Amino acid sequence: QLYWRGPVLWHFDGKHWLQRRGDVYRRGVPFEYRKDSVVQYELTPVKKTLKWLTVLDIPLQVPREARIGAAWQVAMPESLNGVTANRFQISSTLDYRTPDFKLPQADRQDALQLPPDLTIPQTQGLAQRLLQENGGTARGFATGFLKRLREEEFFYSLEPPPGAGNPEVFLFRARIGFCEHYAESFVVIMRAAGVPARVVTGYQGGEYNPDGGFWQVRGKDAHAWAEVWLPEEEAWLRIDPTAAISSNRIEQGLSSALEGGEQELVAGSGNWQWWSKLSAEGQFYWQQWVVNYDSSSQQSLFRSLGLGGFNLLRLLVFLLIGGTLAVIPLWLWWRRSSRRYANLLEEGFARIKERL
Repeated sequence: QLYWRGPVLWHFDGKHWLQRRGDVYRRGVPFEYRKDSVVQYELTPVKKTLKWLTVLDIPLQVPREARIGAAWQVAMPESLNGVTANRFQISSTLDYRTPDFKLPQADRQDALQLPPDLTIPQTQGLAQRLLQENGGTARGFATGFLKRLREEEFFYSLEPPPGAGNPEVFLFRARIGFCEHYAESFVVIMRAAGVPARVVTGYQGGEYNPDGGFWQVRGKDAHAWAEVWLPEEEAWLRIDPTAAISSNRIEQGLSSALEGGEQELVAGSGNWQWWSKLSAEGQFYWQQWVVNYDSSSQQSLFRSLGLGGFNLLRLLVFLLIGGTLAVIPLWLWWRRSSRRYANLLEEGFARIKERL
């Protein structure tokens, strides 16, 4: 359930996947959700440039300055770029469906688009064969392809061989790659079979900090998966092909999916896990209590101390009390030290007189 949704990619030029223009300004498709699947949470990004909010899939309510696109990605206005301190209140549903929804023709065309010069005869042949073997339905075809990934020799690695970015090379020769390769190849073969599909990017997983009670989602949790349109059910279905060949990546994180040599490529792995955890916790408290200590937090603190709301007079009283409490132990220490110094002088003078 920890899929953090980011930009959705529709267009493929043979080498790169791209978003479609204006997607964040189009109205999203209708959907239904279970009320007991709604989660409310606070999101604190730490990047200086904030173009997208990666939120739990899928968002229900986002900050008023944000915008939910047609494919449920959340875009932020350019006016907030460069802002390093922001806390956003968000709610998402983890269980939803799109009832009686007809896929618009423009969406269908974009979700079936393949470059006209893309040569993938083996992929097209495999697509037609799997479609026939699995009842001719989109869900059956997707299930058959995932079964092929599980049963044949496909491997998860951050160091794929040259040419693995080409779906034909990846599926029939390389067979080694990471989440992007599996998601992109899955979408290509679905489109080759006439099934609308798209690539979703974002993050998956994260590390829970029980002391601070928060989830830390970092760059190593970046992920890509697929969404397939099921015409029989009139709904988009999330499918993660990476889970078919490496369930450890989804259930336990990136480091557990890699061999010993590749784990060193991941920040926060191996012998430095303790430092990574300490750094994450320190960063969280710095954001919460220093960078994001806004007027609302100030008001809450003063009310918890029995001082009512925040104003200048109460601030001066608070500083006076706090300053007094800080000075008292210093004064006691100075007094004790001065007495000890005076006793030493008297004792020394007495010894001098005795010698004389």
